Amino acid sequence: MTAWRRRQAALAALVIALTVGGCATVHDAAALEESRDEVDAAARADLPALADALGAEIEDPWGRWSAGGAKNAFQVSYEATARLVAPSADQDEVAAAIAHLGYEVIQNSDAGVVGTRDDLKMMTAGGDSPFRIKVVGPYLRTETGVVSTGVRDELDLPVD
Repeated sequence: MTAWRRRQAALAALVIALTVGGCATVHDAAALEESRDEVDAAARADLPALADALGAEIEDPWGRWSAGGAKNAFQVSYEATARLVAPSADQDEVAAAIAHLGYEVIQNSDAGVVGTRDDLKMMTAGGDSPFRIKVVGPYLRTETGVVSTGVRDELDLPVD
């Protein structure tokens, strides 16, 4: 490869890196609150419907911000979590009920069930009852300190 072609390839790689890196949106508090509201709304609609479909009871519903990312790319995602007590529901029944709620089931294995709908995920770990079910929003890039991560919020869901 000639020196000119190496410089051209290096320049192309630099342009691609700057373009991709420059496209990462930093979300403000309003965007984070919108994402949280979307997760809350889905949890309020979908978790009671899922519990009803499985003949289950909801226990201990709560939400929290979860942090992720590396170095200066701080990212947060809001997740709504509850325990479902459903002694008669097996994993295939859970997957079918999640699919019935409009989620595309992308995993149904011993590790659990995962479904996606738009930017949301509904997921549960494999295992016996009771089990945790989550509605999780997308990870959004933000500045540190915009939200408190790990702090539990009470969710207003019908519990038995």
